Amino acid sequence: MGRVGKVEGGFAQALRKGPGEISHFRRPGRTRGQSPRRCRGNYVGSLAAFFSALYFCPALVSLLAGPFLMDLDIKQDFETAMLKHLLFKSKLRSFLYGSALAEGPARDPDQCSLGVWITQRRQSHWGYVPEWAALDRAHRQVHAQANELMDMYTQGFREQALQGLTDLLPLTDQITQLLQTIQNKLRTPG
Repeated sequence: MGRVGKVEGGFAQALRKGPGEISHFRRPGRTRGQSPRRCRGNYVGSLAAFFSALYFCPALVSLLAGPFLMDLDIKQDFETAMLKHLLFKSKLRSFLYGSALAEGPARDPDQCSLGVWITQRRQSHWGYVPEWAALDRAHRQVHAQANELMDMYTQGFREQALQGLTDLLPLTDQITQLLQTIQNKLRTPG
């Protein structure tokens, strides 16, 4: 009971004070000149108080882990974009092998989930990266070629459409490379 009071009185009291009010911070129970070995138990209590402060103070978490969380958000967002791109390629391949496909998102780059994602990110605070324009251009070229392949397939030229799918692969790889380039530029400061 006594330790909890010390921890709560020390660390929690420091958290309640404003940044200008804290002149120094000393672990609870430790006096000047006392060796760290003698107050090891209070150190564990201080850690518990620190982590409970993180739980109850999201602003402190964002201050301490902000850059890491931002990198994680960027990474997850771009992984989502990669999955959208792979899903498009898979759906196009399935269509050319005979499966049904909702043609609107496959034919129109502005209806496609990756196209919507690109438009939203270009208009956000990430829009300063110059490769967004190249990504949008390559994405539109993929859809133009996909339209041609889908038209060939519906007109009965199935073998030519499948051959055109292999010709489309370098352009789809370019989209993947551009996504990785933009992600790396956003994750590296400067």
